[in-house]
Amino acid sequence: LDWPPITDDTEALKLCVFSAVGFWAVQILSRPVFSRLPAYKQLDETAKVDWDVRVVAAVHAAIAAAWSAMIVILSPPQCTEDPIYCFDPRAQRVFAVSSGYFLWDICVTVYYGWGGGFLAHAITAGAVYFFSLQPFLHGWGAYFLLYELSTPWMHIRAMCLTAGAANSKLFHISQTLFALSFVGVRIVIGLPITYIWWQSMLDLLNSP
Repeated sequence: LDWPPITDDTEALKLCVFSAVGFWAVQILSRPVFSRLPAYKQLDETAKVDWDVRVVAAVHAAIAAAWSAMIVILSPPQCTEDPIYCFDPRAQRVFAVSSGYFLWDICVTVYYGWGGGFLAHAITAGAVYFFSLQPFLHGWGAYFLLYELSTPWMHIRAMCLTAGAANSKLFHISQTLFALSFVGVRIVIGLPITYIWWQSMLDLLNSP
């Protein structure tokens, strides 16, 4: 696919805001969709909000993981040669979508008063991907977004527990897939990639 680059800062901001609005729409639509489930109907308002937010997080994680896997598998030669300063328009767009997700995350964290820890995570993660809309770390960013592969299963598992379905087949499948994907992408792949990334950053800082 021929992905045209985003060369205008205004266009990049529009894509981030559009993404945030899209995730907000997912949160809104979660309520009528899952209200058909008896287990969801019995939840109090706090639990319903938690459920709806988990739906949004799972949707973002699925998009980010699938998109990042495509980028990693089809990595352009320039990003293999220079993963720090290379440019990949596919990475630029998934970073914009994730920036919008974390913008949504900041808004809901402030609105529901979930505390400084959640807010700090949303701000720092959002800032990392927003600043990467420029040709910076496009060769590395997709590997770190690939960590999201384990996130949908984590949220599905938590939603099963909320619904009192800890003995369901879906719970056991999601628990198994969460464990396998977490170990696979965050430890087996993640630890060496993180080590190499830190080495490259230290080399960059020490370069003349």
